[in-house]
Amino acid sequence: MSDKSINFKYLDPTIRYQDAFSPFEKGMFSQAIIDVLAERHRQVNQEGWNAETDDNYQDRELAAAAINYAAPHSDTPVSKKEIPFLAFWPFAKKWWKPSSYRRNLVKAIALLIAELERLDRAEKKPEN
Repeated sequence: MSDKSINFKYLDPTIRYQDAFSPFEKGMFSQAIIDVLAERHRQVNQEGWNAETDDNYQDRELAAAAINYAAPHSDTPVSKKEIPFLAFWPFAKKWWKPSSYRRNLVKAIALLIAELERLDRAEKKPEN
């Protein structure tokens, strides 16, 4: 599947991405997979979290952020002091943006994809 076959004009997080794929590809993927791919695309193209920025995270920060979003009750608005799992949040508090639990899971999986991509790139780099 190429980026050219995906219509990423539906990047509003409140929209389910049922129309993200061309008619040929409809039914190929579940709604969950479509939403995760669209979220990863949003992270890169709207937020600017691309390979270059992701490669700066050497201490598993992307995975830690994913853990927080995937945690039960991550959709409950609270402070870091009130829920222990936020002790693992690796970024500034302003970047903690919980949504519905489903949306948080989509964010978590997209962050894990970013971490996997980072690991794959690091593995391919020649050692200095």
